[in-house]
Amino acid sequence: MILSLSKGRNLKLDYWHKEGEEIMRRRKNDVGRFILIIALIVLAVLWVIGEYQIHVDASESDPFYEPTKVRCTCYIDEGYTCSGAYTRPGIIAAKKEWIGCVAELNAINEDGSVGEFIGFYEILDTGYGIETGVGESKILKGRTLGTIETGETVDVWMPTLHQAEEWIDKYGDYVYIKIIRGEG
Repeated sequence: MILSLSKGRNLKLDYWHKEGEEIMRRRKNDVGRFILIIALIVLAVLWVIGEYQIHVDASESDPFYEPTKVRCTCYIDEGYTCSGAYTRPGIIAAKKEWIGCVAELNAINEDGSVGEFIGFYEILDTGYGIETGVGESKILKGRTLGTIETGETVDVWMPTLHQAEEWIDKYGDYVYIKIIRGEG
């Protein structure tokens, strides 16, 4: 509050001016809170009636910038991948948006840190994985999203069941993945 000793009117006007600013600031805060409350109510109603799915990614890291822990499985189906390439060693199935990229896979140390380098794999296939209970699958109609669709799982192609079992015995069910974009 600004005090003016020369004129009583100035003191009164300054007081009411500051008081008016304070009232306006409170009203703006109240409007902001009101809008936030309405938005939360709308989201809650949509979620309850099933029109809006809330999904929190288990991994907060971005596999394009840093190694990210994902579930890793193996598949042995021989044939053409969704990209048109024939299955062969060095191919993995992953999230559809990653097709055409390369994945650097690393094992996981006992303490959970990034372990030994496993290899580079071409992402030339996609798949379903394990049902998440969230969203709507684009691969299997009438099902929720699969973990390969969401990027939570990668599937390494192996020529035989025996080799797939050996791979899982050696590296376990999880790996670190880093996605690399590029050509050539």
